Amino acid sequence: MTMITKDGHLRLPAPIRHRIGLRTGDRVLLAAKVDQQTLTVYPPAVLDVLLAGDLP
Repeated sequence: MTMITKDGHLRLPAPIRHRIGLRTGDRVLLAAKVDQQTLTVYPPAVLDVLLAGDLP
């Protein structure tokens, strides 16, 4: 289950973290689509690619 801790941190289950290559303590970018009720988690590796301009 995904949850917000009392300190305001987003807690993701280990299988999700492993699937997207996150380690405990990594910072992420969260993007919500309220109308679709989705939350996208962008891990550091994806942000590196986005900021480097390597995506089409």
